Amino acid sequence: DTVWITIPFRASVLCFSYLAFPSLIEGLRDALPGTSPNDVAAVTSGFAPAISLLYGAWLGLTFNILEERLGNLERTATIESARLCNLCERSALLASEAPSSIRESLLRCLFEQTTMLAVRSREEEIVSVANSDCIYWNYRCALRDLDAFLASNGDTHKRTETSALYEAVDELAVVRAERLSMETKSLP
Repeated sequence: DTVWITIPFRASVLCFSYLAFPSLIEGLRDALPGTSPNDVAAVTSGFAPAISLLYGAWLGLTFNILEERLGNLERTATIESARLCNLCERSALLASEAPSSIRESLLRCLFEQTTMLAVRSREEEIVSVANSDCIYWNYRCALRDLDAFLASNGDTHKRTETSALYEAVDELAVVRAERLSMETKSLP
């Protein structure tokens, strides 16, 4: 699927274009009405510059669109990583007095998503989503366990923070979905 990105493929397209151009000009010369067989100037003075300008404009527009899409994708990934970092910090502070099993399950979920975002490929993440993506579900379950622990200790202030984390996870899931959608549109 990504063969067209490789340097050998692009070099072969360049070589093929360089070698095919003279034959293309000869063929077009014969196709133009009112030109003699030796009149290459008719093709090279009118047709070739027009095609070059058209191709250059098309290429410039394509690069402009691609650059805009990649910029939007980068901004969305930055927002996602910032929200993930914020969620990690808030979770660590809330779970500081919780049993280690609750802390580990909370932070493991966030570590998995951070690793997915920073290290793994887009393909691995999409396969993970297709195979019942449960990173945020596991986080919500661990958050529920933390909430139960805080309720048993009678800590109502931290329980309010826990409900805010549920909302933060929902927002993070939306940003992640936007990023995956943008990656599907922008990247090969």
